[in-house]
Amino acid sequence: MEAVAEMPTAVYEAPMNVYAHKVEMRAEAERNADITQQLFGLINESQTKQLAPETFGAFLQELTGDATVAVNRAALLDALDQAGKTVMDMPSMVEQANMPGEIEMPVSELLQTFAGTPAEKGILQHVRTQPDGETLAEAQAKPADMADLFREAGKRAAEKH
Repeated sequence: MEAVAEMPTAVYEAPMNVYAHKVEMRAEAERNADITQQLFGLINESQTKQLAPETFGAFLQELTGDATVAVNRAALLDALDQAGKTVMDMPSMVEQANMPGEIEMPVSELLQTFAGTPAEKGILQHVRTQPDGETLAEAQAKPADMADLFREAGKRAAEKH
């Protein structure tokens, strides 16, 4: 009898949990992009990058430690082109040139390579800060509200039957 009493809530609990998770993932992707954008801004205000690039690179490495991000390979190549740089300007890209999938790199390398370049804002869309996280582009491509989520689930269910 208890199972019957709980049945109606089960109908909407699963979609609600999925929706809550999507909202959380999107918020995290947006927060990470905002933080990275703020770091780009601070770097752009500093003259150290232009005056002493090696010293600045060492400072960024110390600041960010072992933190890494993953970036979509095609988006990274496009960003390098927009920034007027080549694959040879990024040690991570050289090391992973023949590997499939995303390019994993130190946060310091991402910041030093793209801060102050025309590619700065575009690359933010494709940075994954957590292995199981989403990029901003992925998060924004998903349904933003519950109605969209239910429409998407309804379409998938109709396709199966």
